[in-house]
Amino acid sequence: MCRKNLKSQLTSLIEKYFTLKDALVDSDLSKTKSTGNQLISSLKQIDMKLLEGDAHHKWMEIENTLSSSLKSLTETEDIEEARKYFEDISEAAIESADFFGVNREIVYVQFCPMAFDDKGASWLSDSDEILNPYFGDMMLNCGEVTKKISAVDSYMESDDKSAQPVEHQH
Repeated sequence: MCRKNLKSQLTSLIEKYFTLKDALVDSDLSKTKSTGNQLISSLKQIDMKLLEGDAHHKWMEIENTLSSSLKSLTETEDIEEARKYFEDISEAAIESADFFGVNREIVYVQFCPMAFDDKGASWLSDSDEILNPYFGDMMLNCGEVTKKISAVDSYMESDDKSAQPVEHQH
């Protein structure tokens, strides 16, 4: 497996994810949908042949969630509905960054406890500043940093693969 190439492809995907998050922060449905389409294109560029075994299965789970949720996001005409799809996209992006890593010094997992009727929702950010994609300017700074993922903390970079179980579902 060529981790460097994969990590580069996934980093490109996460960079576009940040643009999607920013479009939702701005409550810009048009930019949200166009960025969603860019993410779909980036997703298709990920070379699954670089993955084997558990890593391949993990990516298939993440890819299925991203593909389905991005398609729905690009088809909606409602910004609030787009935010609901973004929650699934975010969970998959967080899982991807955590498992495979990214070519960035650090990415931040942030959480808003009030999103979706106080159920709460997380997202990834390239900054520790809270800019809430679930509420936009209504509650722009609602949230907190709950985790920092560094370039070397991913499961794929770890020598002890037994420490983090991988679930496989079809």
